[in-house]
Amino acid sequence: MLEVLRTDYIQVRPCPRLSNRTVYFGHALKNTLVPVSPLSGCRSAASSGFSLVTETVFQWPGMGLLLVQSVAVADIP
Repeated sequence: MLEVLRTDYIQVRPCPRLSNRTVYFGHALKNTLVPVSPLSGCRSAASSGFSLVTETVFQWPGMGLLLVQSVAVADIP
């Protein structure tokens, strides 16, 4: 976030009447979340994969079992 706040388009804003809150949440936060989105998707995929393996090895019913069952019957939603 600090790196985005140092960029020119944030420091030299076209309308000086914009509050800092509007600039932070309306402009800077959107550009900060761009690299975070793919990372969170990869983390959730890895987490569900490891839970599937753990539940299969230890025979624990949980979200991994539900995932396998939904894929088996092609229940997409």
